[in-house]
Amino acid sequence: MVEPLTPVALYDAIDTRGDKRLIYGCAEGVRNMPRIEEMYAFVAEDSGPEDEGLIGTKTEDGWMPLVGADMARIESLKPIARGIAAATGKKIKILRFTQREEIGGV
Repeated sequence: MVEPLTPVALYDAIDTRGDKRLIYGCAEGVRNMPRIEEMYAFVAEDSGPEDEGLIGTKTEDGWMPLVGADMARIESLKPIARGIAAATGKKIKILRFTQREEIGGV
């Protein structure tokens, strides 16, 4: 039996457990993931408040954007964002997006 992962643990599983059950944000044993009604993102201000971009971190599986659908995830990403801010000297903001619009599928 596969141990279920919580939505927050789902994103942390690769780094903390080397768990290869994850494929693009889904894991075996996870059921009834909550509907995403809002998103949070860590955004770096580059040359001014009108020049900004999403930040990410490199993992062994590739680049991971610093985004989340709940504050627990955002709290878990803050140390990484602080490290990026210290290394780059850039101002990093946490933005909340609340307008949900489905624009298609794949």
